[in-house]
Amino acid sequence: MGRERAIEHIAARRGREIGRGSRAFGYDHGRFDDPVSKTVHLFSILRDTYVEIPGHGKNRINTALAFGGKEGPELASQAVGDLLGIPIQYYVFVEFESFIQLIDAIGGVDFYVEKDMKYTDTADKSHYQIDLKEGMQHLDGNKALQYVRFRKDALSDYARTERQREFLKAVVKKMQNVTTLVNLPQILNQIAPYVQTKF
Repeated sequence: MGRERAIEHIAARRGREIGRGSRAFGYDHGRFDDPVSKTVHLFSILRDTYVEIPGHGKNRINTALAFGGKEGPELASQAVGDLLGIPIQYYVFVEFESFIQLIDAIGGVDFYVEKDMKYTDTADKSHYQIDLKEGMQHLDGNKALQYVRFRKDALSDYARTERQREFLKAVVKKMQNVTTLVNLPQILNQIAPYVQTKF
């Protein structure tokens, strides 16, 4: 796919939840919640994972969005559910602009960028190019998108998915901030036009 996208799915089964997340950043990202121990486990499905796409045969997991057209998130949900053996009941579908809006809505995130990151893709718009410097810094939506998309290093998607999980942990921590919680209704209204959900 040309554009990268992000999806988060949440599925309930036997009192547990599974969350599934993003092709667009180059991976499918998920969440597993255990209501008994009240713990959350984050996992990733690499975008090139070969799976059965309902109605389209076997292909890479990220192609589900393209095959499905407007119903791409639903088809991706089915593919992930089949892979995990758990029906996906809910999802949140987020694209580049959605991600930027979310991070900006919570006021950005303080985060340590572990190395210089620079990459230019002629297929992307100029404001989607990646150019970050190593060090602790405040990432707004655009810089956060640059960070979670970067994969031009030795471990490629493996390193990227690890970075994405660490960044999502920082986002969750920021979301638990008292100020963020107070402003949550306003934040949800702000990002609503950019997000597709099934709840």
